[in-house]
Amino acid sequence: MNKKTIITALITLFILVSCSDDEEPIREQPTEQTVIFFMPWSTNMTPYFEQNIADFETAIKGGLLKNERVIVCISSTTSRANVIELKQEKGQCIRDTLMFYNQPDFTQRENISRMLNDVRAIAPARRYSLIVGCHGMGWLPVSTSRARSQYHFERDDVPQTRWFGGFTSEYQIETTTLADAIGDAGMRMEYIMFDDCFMSSVEAAYDLKDVTDYLIGCPTEIMIYGFPYHLCTRHLVGTVDYAALCQTFLE
Repeated sequence: MNKKTIITALITLFILVSCSDDEEPIREQPTEQTVIFFMPWSTNMTPYFEQNIADFETAIKGGLLKNERVIVCISSTTSRANVIELKQEKGQCIRDTLMFYNQPDFTQRENISRMLNDVRAIAPARRYSLIVGCHGMGWLPVSTSRARSQYHFERDDVPQTRWFGGFTSEYQIETTTLADAIGDAGMRMEYIMFDDCFMSSVEAAYDLKDVTDYLIGCPTEIMIYGFPYHLCTRHLVGTVDYAALCQTFLE
């Protein structure tokens, strides 16, 4: 038997073994809950996003995760968004970068829906929750005109607060777009928490009523630092305690 025949025989044997019906492909089992932290491009908030993630890690280090997973989608620049898993290992929390998007336009429903579907493929769960971190202006339509009064976040003589998206319209997301994207993905949320200003209006709640059981938001501005995740993450992961979460934020 010559060398070519041996190689052909080995390849054939490998194919037969690989295609055996005796073994089913390994499928990842759903966990109880996947928490999705969505941080679209928000112009000046990347350092605060990093602090939010670090605070989340502090909570996870204490052995918080039992049968839950935490996935972060963060736009580090206008042209790139990273999908990261926060993993609990040997008393520490590590960041595992799973994938990234080039030129992610999260103002479009299909791109948010794609991100949600990717997360479901990566971290399937029985329950999904969504935390949105960015600037916010509630249900108000995205403005295409500059002929308007000054937004609160454009002031440089007061503490900075948030908007739903970035400073300009090409980075701002309508609440209806978010609702449509969640609906397209078929991932009704246990809760949607907005770490953004002005997101607890009845109009925003109405827009999102068909895609979440609970809406957590603030009727006024939120300081740019955001929620104290090192203190309140334990109320967001596992069995959700809405009263304790809100009380922790207020305190």
